Amino acid sequence: MATTFQSFSPDWWSQVLKEFEPAQYYSSYAGLDFAGRSPRRRRFFEDAYQDITQDYYQSAGTAMRQGEEPVSFQEFLETNPWTARC
Repeated sequence: MATTFQSFSPDWWSQVLKEFEPAQYYSSYAGLDFAGRSPRRRRFFEDAYQDITQDYYQSAGTAMRQGEEPVSFQEFLETNPWTARC
C-alpha cells in the first residue's frame, strides 16, 4: 500500500528541496555527516539552523550590494565551513 508521500512525483520533492531552506539544511550531506560523529555535534547541528541562515542572508546581501549574483542556500551549505564552528 502506498503512503500519501509516495504518491507525490519526484519533481515535486525536488522543488521542495530547492525552495525550502530547512529541508536543504537538515538533509545536507555535510550536516548529516557532521551530526553523526557525536551527540555534541548532533546538538550543534540541530540548534545552528538560525545562525547558519543568518550567515547566508548576510553573505547574499553583501554579494548583491557588490553587484554579484548570490549563491543559493544549498551552495552556501556546501561551500561554507560552518561545520568547523563546533
